[in-house]
Parts: sequence; structure tokens; C-alpha cells
Amino acid sequence: MKKYLLLVFIAMNLHAFAQTKTAFSKETGDYGVLLQQLENRMMNFGEKKTEMLGGKQRNVFVPWIRDHVHVMKAMKFLHPDMTSFIEYYLQNQTSEGLYFDYYFPLSNKGIGWRMKIFDQRYWKVIPEDSIQMHRLPVEADLEYLLVEGVYDVWQSTGDTGFVKKWLPALVKGMNYSMTDPLRWSKKFQLVKRGYTLDTWDFMQLPTSRAEYTRNGGDIQKGIFDIDEKTPMGIMHGDNSGMYAACNQLSTMFKEAGDEKQSVTWKQHANDFRTRTNTNCWNGKFYAHFIEDDPQPAYLKMDQKNTLSLSNPYDINRGLPTEEMAQSIISTYKNLKETNKANSCY
Repeated sequence: MKKYLLLVFIAMNLHAFAQTKTAFSKETGDYGVLLQQLENRMMNFGEKKTEMLGGKQRNVFVPWIRDHVHVMKAMKFLHPDMTSFIEYYLQNQTSEGLYFDYYFPLSNKGIGWRMKIFDQRYWKVIPEDSIQMHRLPVEADLEYLLVEGVYDVWQSTGDTGFVKKWLPALVKGMNYSMTDPLRWSKKFQLVKRGYTLDTWDFMQLPTSRAEYTRNGGDIQKGIFDIDEKTPMGIMHGDNSGMYAACNQLSTMFKEAGDEKQSVTWKQHANDFRTRTNTNCWNGKFYAHFIEDDPQPAYLKMDQKNTLSLSNPYDINRGLPTEEMAQSIISTYKNLKETNKANSCY
């Protein structure tokens, strides 16, 4: 009888935990007002919806899995379903390990055009769901972001079974990033990408869009596609993401009882940190890009001394030392002081 009552007590508390969400009391003052407004915006966001995908209702925060994972940083405190949508992307991982970015209805002809210009490894048609899934080839971040997403599922639900189920897929994705010639720099032993603007998904064209089109170029192929001839460089934010994901994998493997894999991925994390800090740090902050291939001549940029948005991400992910993190923050504070004339605040 006591054992039965204990099981009932545990079940009731687990149910209560599943229904729990963060609330902001009156004592939180203006902060509570701000956070409540942010919660309202997220819960009522135009792209947030429930869709039937893969024979199951999925709670979609944003159709792009990258943005969905970023939104999970907040939603894990607010929404009861962290698993259904990210699970769909995990289920549709390709045989070589890459993930797709987004899905759209098959009827979307503008997006569908990409199936004609991108290699078939970067798209998939799912007739039963009447959708098409795509990967923008230039993007190099999805494999580590799916690790973060599963880690957030675990942190918010405690569902170790979900973690154990998908650890092999996460490892497959990370190994893809660390071996595919279009993703991995042999020279630096770091993740590379085409010369985009930090972590954004497009490269600059060598001419104006009008001239590029006039000369027979396809704009979408020109700004999104990569091949073995695409000039590439090392962007610090991709590699701080890989560093964080390696640490998250190490923690999840330990939770799953696989100490050997936990140690292996901790070592991968240490290697990413050492190589990124050695090659990408310019003395004050992380340089925008480090050349793996020479920067295209039409890019008139000082990549080494260009401050880009992934620097704060690098801090959040734990990549820099404390001294380096302080230097990044000081750089932004100095930028504010020297640009007051250009600001309305």
C-alpha cells in the first residue's frame, strides 16, 4: 500500500511539474512587466502554430529550426511542449548527417525553385505532409544547434530517454560538420563557411544584383550556394557553437551513463576552444573571419579588425577566458562612447 501511495505521489508531482511555467510576481516590478510583454509576444507570434507533420501534431515556434532552437532558450520556461517540432527535424536528418533549415508547402514555387539550383543533398520533398524541406548550403550552424535543442529539451523536461534516443543522430551531425570537405578546414581543424556576414545566411555578390542577373547569374545560387570552388573562411561564432555543443554532448553522455563518450566529447570541446582562441582572437575580440581561402577581391573588408555579432554569443557559450570576455565587453562599451553622435539614445 505504501509503495502504491508513493507511486501516486510521484505521478501527481510529475504531472504538476509538466504543467509548471515561469510566472512574474508583482515584486518583479518593471522587469516583470517587460518579461510578461516578451512572453505575450512569443506566445502570440505570427509564425507560432500547430501543424500535423509526420503523423503527429507539432508545436512550431518558428518554421526555421534554427530560429525555433533559439526561441527554445526562452520557451523552455514557458511552453509545455519542447520536443515535438525538433523531433521532426531529427527524424529527417539525412544519411550523411546534415539537417534541413526549414519547411514550406509544396505549393510555394519561389522556395521550390531552390530544388533546381541546389544539390539534392540540400532538399527533400515529403509528399505525405505536402511540404518541402531545404538546407541553405552556406549555413554551417545547424548541427551544433540541434545539439543545443536536445540539451534544452532535457533541461526543461528531464527526459533522459529522449536524450538517449537521439544522441546517435547528434553525434552523426557533429561528425558531418567535422569531416565534410565543404564544412571542415583541414588547415585550421575548425568549421568553415563561405564569406557571409557573421552567422547570416548569405554571401555578397561580386556585382549588383541587376548586373549579376543580366550576366546570367541566379541570385539565390550566388548568395546561398557553395561548392569546392567557393572561397571560405573561419567564422568564430560557428566554432564557439561547436565548442558549446561538444560540452553539451559530454554532459548528456554522462547522464546517459556513457563515461567514455563523455570524456571524448569533452576533449573535442577543449580542442575547439584552443584552436579557435589561437586562430581567431585579434587581441581585443574575435576577428570577423580568418582566411581559409583568400577573401574574394570584391570584398573590401578588414576582416581581422571587424567586430561582429557572434562575439557576445562566444561569451555566453564560454569560449573566451574571463580576460578575453572582459576585453570584448570593453570593445562594445568603447564603440558606444565613440558613436554617440550617430545614436539617438
